[in-house]
Amino acid sequence: MKIAAVNACIDGVKRNLGEALLTTTIVGLQDGQAIARYNTTPKLEAIVAQITTFYQNVLKNTEIRKLGEYYFIQLDNNTAGVFIVFDNYVWSVIFDTTKTTMGMMLNVYMPDMIAEFETAM
Repeated sequence: MKIAAVNACIDGVKRNLGEALLTTTIVGLQDGQAIARYNTTPKLEAIVAQITTFYQNVLKNTEIRKLGEYYFIQLDNNTAGVFIVFDNYVWSVIFDTTKTTMGMMLNVYMPDMIAEFETAM
């Protein structure tokens, strides 16, 4: 893992989303510890890992397909979260939906985010 490159991933999201970005963190799924973060707390980081692991386990044990590369959550107060799942990490981005759209996240920002993180690893 290239720590400078992982931190550059966070910087890229901050630059691309600008005022729309509320919080972002890249968290280890095994321990809930952040390897990079912006405007977050250890409690939120642990919860992100726990929720993602829960989704993975629940879906794995059903006839529904397993959890894919990412999932979205619509939150209150015009906010949403995108959670990009890698082998041992999850990258969460919580953003203001009045300042950017899900379409921009899915089609513009996320492909770059995924490529940058995979390069950093």
